[in-house]
Amino acid sequence: MASLKIVLREKRSNDGTYPLAIRVTVERKTTYIYLGYYLKKTDWDEVNQKVKKSHPNSVRLNHLILQKKTEASDSLMLVQGQTKTVTLSAVRENITPKEGPSFFAQAEIFIDNMRKAGKYNRVKTDQTRINHFKEFLGDRDISFPEITVPLLNRFKAYLKGSRGISERTIVNHLLIL
Repeated sequence: MASLKIVLREKRSNDGTYPLAIRVTVERKTTYIYLGYYLKKTDWDEVNQKVKKSHPNSVRLNHLILQKKTEASDSLMLVQGQTKTVTLSAVRENITPKEGPSFFAQAEIFIDNMRKAGKYNRVKTDQTRINHFKEFLGDRDISFPEITVPLLNRFKAYLKGSRGISERTIVNHLLIL
């Protein structure tokens, strides 16, 4: 049995506010999906799971909370209806909003466009570079906001260390990304 609850997390930020999150519990294991808003403890009604009227945007935030809780509940019911055993990772994956198209889906479109343009030599080299990035990530798909400078630095170190690739070739890998 899975349950949802809107909570104010105990991880206080520097400005003294706390993050608002949906707590998902499946078989006594919990995960949190953050809503991206921070509140003071005095503005949060824990019993009713809503923002108190003392907050300047309480009506809008309460509407957002209700909307997000409904979406999460719908996703939870969908997962429960599709599978016999509900796991926390399946619920989290279904509830967490997707960040647009993934990198590898876009890379596939890019490679297809090069094939259509007749640039067959570039297709092979660029596909190899994309495959190196996929191998670095462990065949895990990634969204564009997840591609950060520290990730690219780790990828660069991976190429240099485990693959023994030269600096110029590493730059070519980064250019394709």
